[in-house]
Amino acid sequence: MKRRTFLRRLSNAALLGAPALLPACPVRGSRVHILGSGITGLCVGALLAKEGFHVHVLESHPELLGGHAASFERRGLRFCVGPQYVWGFRGDGIGARVLQHLGLADDVPFDSMDPDGFEVYRIGEKAGITIPMGLEPFRQTAMDTYPDDHAGLDRFFSYVQDLHQGATVVDRLALYTRGEPAMVVALLLDEALPARVKIRFHQCRRWSLARLFDHCELSSAARRFLYATSGLFVENESDVSCIAYAAATGFLHAGADYPRYGFQSLVRGLSDSITRAGGIVQTGKRISSLRRSGNRVSRVDCLDGDSFATDLVISTLSPRITFGLIAPRVPWKAFYDPSNSAVSAFIGVRDYPTLPHQLARRGTWWQDGTGPVDFQTPDMTRPPRLLALASPSSNGNYNMNAYPGDQSLIVFAPGSFAQAAEAYSEGSAAHDDLRAQLTAQLLDTLETQLLPDLRQYIRFLEVQTPYDLYLRTDGEAANVYGRRLTAESLLTRPYAQLGVGNLHVACATAGMPGIATAFQTAALLAEQLTNRALPGNC
Repeated sequence: MKRRTFLRRLSNAALLGAPALLPACPVRGSRVHILGSGITGLCVGALLAKEGFHVHVLESHPELLGGHAASFERRGLRFCVGPQYVWGFRGDGIGARVLQHLGLADDVPFDSMDPDGFEVYRIGEKAGITIPMGLEPFRQTAMDTYPDDHAGLDRFFSYVQDLHQGATVVDRLALYTRGEPAMVVALLLDEALPARVKIRFHQCRRWSLARLFDHCELSSAARRFLYATSGLFVENESDVSCIAYAAATGFLHAGADYPRYGFQSLVRGLSDSITRAGGIVQTGKRISSLRRSGNRVSRVDCLDGDSFATDLVISTLSPRITFGLIAPRVPWKAFYDPSNSAVSAFIGVRDYPTLPHQLARRGTWWQDGTGPVDFQTPDMTRPPRLLALASPSSNGNYNMNAYPGDQSLIVFAPGSFAQAAEAYSEGSAAHDDLRAQLTAQLLDTLETQLLPDLRQYIRFLEVQTPYDLYLRTDGEAANVYGRRLTAESLLTRPYAQLGVGNLHVACATAGMPGIATAFQTAALLAEQLTNRALPGNC
């Protein structure tokens, strides 16, 4: 047996906490209940429905599908609450292959962000730096911007390229669900990886990004530039894994794309694929318990009194929430901390003169440039130190809004769940007051740094605190990425459970965040359960 095939089968056998010895695959016609309608759940549901399983998706939210990728409409304006662009949806990427396999490629087309400048970095009061797509153009932009750091930047990008190459193996085999020993073995056995990549991956696997910065002797200014996208990880540079940084940077620069008709088209496409195959997708179905008979979940109970006999349960809820629902309880243990949270602002503007050009097929990152941003304990009543801006209505030639002069502006900033939860515990008035304070600070910073006189063009504004995010998603501590993206977190298997053979946990907490990773997790789980490989998988 080829080593890659062996490793893939080994990873499937232990995927997402399943028993190390693969049990008999469920037969076609089995009743599959999926808890939550996040991208992983909808994707695995669509793949299983195509194979003849009876799929039933149960979403607790009364209206929205998609979890962290949900979309909503207000006053003719459309917004996506999470991702604004993705990787893995071109060529032979996992997203492209899954959509092709499901017959959705034509219904859910993806277009490229601007290859000449898919991101803009604004640091303090300085003019924006346009970032072209591709690691080599990115490296050259850094060299041109910070010539005094030439040697350090050259070394840094050499490490990023090598660490990304090693991370692709981890990603392909979903080894982020397995822990450090599985990663080390897989990298050592992979004959396609150069020895230099293996050595550097081993050297850096416990390093933070700050340690890699130190190793490359980079200046403070160059560090601020290279980590302008810190909101992508919701972690300080001294906390985030340098391999997580290299992996995300490499994937994004290999091809950042957005769904032409908005992320609601992706969510709707996957949902429709389930229902066309005879499955069911329901909202307003909050789970009250997973009733266990022996070593299997036999029934899924909902708070509204509905109860469903089941053969297989796939939960997109976090491990702690999932195993807390099992009755009688089973032995289990979690080894993760929830990721940090964020503030979200959804702003509808009419006829703002520069917005369509400023955010056309690109995102903008602004940071104050005074040092690393605090993502764990930010004070939301003070000016934000980082903002991420995007406008899905400015992408391409397709404005999803009802009026052509309206633009959807989406803004993210660091958020404190503890601060929001404390205000909420004091009553709705205190929480509303906190929201009003952070809204004022957010708009002041936007007008000062990026969009002058924005207030006079606003026709819709909704700001969500981390506690609002918690109420919408039920995520632990209103996390935005499942578990933290630190080296320690990513090298530790997220959880262990014994005694339930027909329950799988498939979410960012158990795996990794990102739409492409959700598709990868879903494809591997469907492959495990059907014993049939997705076309293009080795």
